[in-house]
Amino acid sequence: MIEDQPNTESVTLAYGLAVQSYDQMMKRADVWDSNIERALAWGTALNLAIISISITRLKPEFDPLFWSALGVIFCAIAVGLTGRYSGVLTLISPKIIYDEWLSQEPLDFKQYFVFYAGEHWDKNAKHVERKVRFTNWTSGLFIVASALLILWSAGV
Repeated sequence: MIEDQPNTESVTLAYGLAVQSYDQMMKRADVWDSNIERALAWGTALNLAIISISITRLKPEFDPLFWSALGVIFCAIAVGLTGRYSGVLTLISPKIIYDEWLSQEPLDFKQYFVFYAGEHWDKNAKHVERKVRFTNWTSGLFIVASALLILWSAGV
């Protein structure tokens, strides 16, 4: 894994950045978790409002368009919850640090940490990108459901 002996100062600088990279990725994941939750809350509230207003004022029939919209809402909620609760961030295990790294020289320890932080960054970036896709799909499905409910309430 570590072929060349890099500059000690470079390793020290990279080590500091590697430690910060975990915090940055956790913040990104938290932001997209919040975005999924926000999409679920707004989408559900908006569609329930459309249904409530339509039923109380327009009294439309519960035709296939209505049931299709409910099916899309169900799918949006399922996609959103799947995105919210699936996958985890990869972090360095303290047990691995204790078992394998503490016997290393400080420079080697930092090099290992930087290497694995880079490996974990790639995995975690894919995890966050997956959350972005789930958020987009959830929002899109809620928009489709809203359009179907508006057409339903208009009697189309």
